[in-house]
Amino acid sequence: MKQLLLSEVASLCMKALTSPRILLNRSSAVSITKVIVAAERHGSQAHGLFRLPGYCAGVLHSKVDPTAEPTVTDVAPSVVVCDARHGYAPLAFERSTPLLVEKTKTNGCAVCSIQNSFHFAALWYEAEQLAIHHQLASIVCVNSKAFVAQPQGTGRRLYGTNPMAFGYPRPNQQHPLIIDQASSQMARGEIMMHDGALPNGVGVDRTGKPTNIVEEVLEGSQLPFGGVKGANVAMMVELMAAGMTGSPFAFQAHEEDPNWYGPTRHGEFIICMDPDFFPTEQMHGVESFFDRLVEDGGRIPGGRRHAIRKGEAEENATIEITSELYDEIVGIINGEDNKTQGYVT
Repeated sequence: MKQLLLSEVASLCMKALTSPRILLNRSSAVSITKVIVAAERHGSQAHGLFRLPGYCAGVLHSKVDPTAEPTVTDVAPSVVVCDARHGYAPLAFERSTPLLVEKTKTNGCAVCSIQNSFHFAALWYEAEQLAIHHQLASIVCVNSKAFVAQPQGTGRRLYGTNPMAFGYPRPNQQHPLIIDQASSQMARGEIMMHDGALPNGVGVDRTGKPTNIVEEVLEGSQLPFGGVKGANVAMMVELMAAGMTGSPFAFQAHEEDPNWYGPTRHGEFIICMDPDFFPTEQMHGVESFFDRLVEDGGRIPGGRRHAIRKGEAEENATIEITSELYDEIVGIINGEDNKTQGYVT
């Protein structure tokens, strides 16, 4: 294993993303670095440096435009549309946020449709930014390339893993409630990093037969959580993230390039709400609800991440990654091809 300071995590990201073969524009590289550092600081390893080779692969294989500058359009009193122009989503979200926040605080609710973007990170980041820095609640949806089959169907990939996040701000500088979960039984990154046999119900092999073997699920199809109910959630995300943004549906992205498993072009749909527009006494009721949740043995979603969070001011905070991943990132910086999160060989 390799230990790194958070400052070294940021340095690795910037060096790789702006290396001579990648040459991602600096604004996008900075936005992605913020997301990766936040993931590592929160102990979310599947969305931290583990994703960096994939970000680089998107450019190396001409999927992503490294020079893309998003355009933000004021469409209606409560609607923002951002065209990421075949660039990465973190910069598109960053550029869309000021107008989205302004409209939400003016009207109580607003939506943002991000088109032509490559989203390759966890969604809690967007929901948390809106909750902590702007005291806004949000629902964030993004679809992915098709990895998930309809339960009790043919086993053919139809849906993306289709995560959906929900953020809710809390008073007195308390950490917000943040829910972030895939529509699949397990997130794909978690399967890729899983050691040993998978739990039952995670996926099927190429023939549609249930399997607990990581490689067989990755080659076959994942399954939604909760059977048909989870599939319905995946469908809802498809309709918002693809249908409401004019971006490819999961199965379309898969059919376009079946052997590619790096970042793919999709949409992101954000619904933003200002709790201040609603009865203030209900905010006290919300905290009472959270208190009862904890009393009953539950936890406030997102709290575990913050409990292990590496504080921004802690200069000596460190994280661990495998030596193999570190060597791969250094190789990318030195001009080598990425070995993971690209094409199936």
